[in-house]
Amino acid sequence: MNVVAIYRIAILLAVVCAGVAIVLPTAPIHLELALEPATLEEMLPIIGGLCMLLLVLALALTAVAAVGLLRFRSWGRRMAGWTTALVLLAIAGTLGLLPVAQAMNVGLWVTAGLTWGLALLLSHTQQLRARFNR
Repeated sequence: MNVVAIYRIAILLAVVCAGVAIVLPTAPIHLELALEPATLEEMLPIIGGLCMLLLVLALALTAVAAVGLLRFRSWGRRMAGWTTALVLLAIAGTLGLLPVAQAMNVGLWVTAGLTWGLALLLSHTQQLRARFNR
């Protein structure tokens, strides 16, 4: 199997895993908004919810970056790098704040992250770098 085929399979697998993981059910979130000043513990669910919104936005942008990567566009590599940073920031904000109902969900996110990282690494190899410079 050549590098281009592995590269394309990694991108598609990352997108499919992230898409399936985002629709799997998670534990319900209970938010109570108080008018008085809140403590950090009371703000954690709100921060987690905002990070989840950032995650959804970042994943939408990542889908656009995946199209750019599959079509070997130079903007696709740059956008993929930025959206990866956004996804990592959003995930870091949700760790420990929002419980995940299924271990399968975590496994899908890990698989998506690893295959996306593989695709980004392969996009900088000598065989594929020339295709992005056209």
